[in-house]
Amino acid sequence: MFHSKLLTLIAISLLSVIVVTRAEEDAVSFQQSAYVIPPPSPFLLHVRPTYSYSYHSDASSSLISPNSNSNGSDENENENENKNETINATNAIIQDSEFPCQPRKIHLSLGNRQKDSSLTGMHLSFSIPNYRLFTNTNANTNRCSPEHIRIEVKYGIGTAADNDNDVVHTKIIDVHSLNHNDGSTITRSGNTVVRQYDTTSPITLEHYSSDYIYHTALDGLKGDTLYWYTIQVFSNGNDTWMHSFDTSNWQSTSQSQEVKRYLRLGSMHPRSLGMANRQDQMFKTAPMPTKKGLARPVKFGIVGDLGQTYNSTVTMLNILSTIDNGDNGHDQHSHSTASVTPVTAVLIAGDMSYANSIQPQWDNWFTLMEPISHRVPIMVAAGNHEIECDADTYVPFLAYENRFYMPNRIQDADILPVEDHYRDSKWGCATPSQFIGTYDYGNAYYSFEYGLVKTIVLSSYSDTRKGSKQYNWLVEELESLDREETPWLVIMMHTQFYTTFKAHNDEEETVVMRGAMEELFLRYHVNLVFSGHDHAYMRSRPMFEGRVVENGQAPIYMIVGEGGNREEHVKDYLNENPEEWVEVRDKSVYGFGTLEVINATSAQWIWNMGGSHGFQDDVWMSNQYL
Repeated sequence: MFHSKLLTLIAISLLSVIVVTRAEEDAVSFQQSAYVIPPPSPFLLHVRPTYSYSYHSDASSSLISPNSNSNGSDENENENENKNETINATNAIIQDSEFPCQPRKIHLSLGNRQKDSSLTGMHLSFSIPNYRLFTNTNANTNRCSPEHIRIEVKYGIGTAADNDNDVVHTKIIDVHSLNHNDGSTITRSGNTVVRQYDTTSPITLEHYSSDYIYHTALDGLKGDTLYWYTIQVFSNGNDTWMHSFDTSNWQSTSQSQEVKRYLRLGSMHPRSLGMANRQDQMFKTAPMPTKKGLARPVKFGIVGDLGQTYNSTVTMLNILSTIDNGDNGHDQHSHSTASVTPVTAVLIAGDMSYANSIQPQWDNWFTLMEPISHRVPIMVAAGNHEIECDADTYVPFLAYENRFYMPNRIQDADILPVEDHYRDSKWGCATPSQFIGTYDYGNAYYSFEYGLVKTIVLSSYSDTRKGSKQYNWLVEELESLDREETPWLVIMMHTQFYTTFKAHNDEEETVVMRGAMEELFLRYHVNLVFSGHDHAYMRSRPMFEGRVVENGQAPIYMIVGEGGNREEHVKDYLNENPEEWVEVRDKSVYGFGTLEVINATSAQWIWNMGGSHGFQDDVWMSNQYL
């Protein structure tokens, strides 16, 4: 009896400590919050967007190592916690009847080429909640559907703080009806596209209905210019249920609207994501190409296979530091020679979210990325983890095609259901590693100019054979190049023509693509080819057909798949010693790269690992064809 009472007292004491500790934690993290924390569910949607990272341990250090905890020390006490598990960013459902239709998951991509070549553009994308998904309202009453709201996007030159004296451009998005087709919606209002898609996961067989995803073009912008912007949402007609909502005022709303929340994996997560003053809701347009390659220097952030784990968010935070401060936040022990030029565009070489047909994980990923994506354009390529076919129709790439809107699209995507043998493969039709399907136009392949650089994005999982739609388009793009305006030519795609790793060597789609297109890369003087797929890092020497080109006049191949996804690093090299054409290789640490193009002849490439904890590759490059 004595022992029984003692055990009971101990249990009560422990429970009291846990409750008090949790209460204190909640008071810090969620004080005055309108959020509720539901039990785990794959449909934890519609989190209020967050807009800034704050690193709590050392504000003077911009780059964080994935081997450090929040105090910057080695993470020994938490070694049992898995840094490769997906972080749940959508662990809170908004319960706010005053602002139910606020924009979320804001992200930018570069705009289309303009008729006036002295001007440029930007695409602004955001989601409006599919309201009936998380309320008990009648399914026929969707208060946030495009027919029930009016959206005004306002923008102007400068910062939001000084916009009173500037010319304010207002773009009204007023959709009167939706066009439904086979479970999806594509509606156009001027140069705005509104998309909404339904799909069934081949993994869980759960049905998912997406938010309303808006893609609006801001055209006629001046090049190399800072713009502010805001998104305002109004009820349409006589509805009185909703107040107007302006993204520029989130910081000034009532205390219940000012939310700080931790996105973390146990106690290892190095920072919190919190609401920020919307004065940082700005973007900078691309420098305009000029004859003789005289545009100003530009810097890209480049990564692949990013995912949404603890390691992924360390990479995201480090990318954010290059946007805020250039690379001047390097650890004091780092030997980097990086400039302080900020990153103004981010390239992702496929496998963005690792949702793997669990569609709410896309919502999660966009929430994590938003501190980056609402400030700089995100340019993406389709990876095998974007295939994600529907369980009923077997149509692939639904999330990739609906959620992103890349520039200079030829036409809407041409997508056919995957062939039978992919449906029954090891990975089903969710994320087959080897895959060739019918996916042309849309976001599949496209190109853009950014200052001194022309970038061509290719689809490894579309038909790439000679005479295919993609091959013919690529030839036209290459033949139209003006190397006086854009002396640097970059290719981005998911699969790699050359690899020193065992994981994805000589897969079906890669062999076909290399056989058709490698000769074009050489003939038209491609400088750099960025790929992911292998969860590792590699930089080759200039090469063609598997051999080093001694005069250096051949493409350099990069693998940048160490973004931090949950599948971890590749396990093995093909050979114990690097091949003769391998300049640098690594499969031990996560990171991203920055490419700063200084002028027509010089560029600097840095593979960033964050501080002194990991491998780093820092090299100056000369344009090998000049």
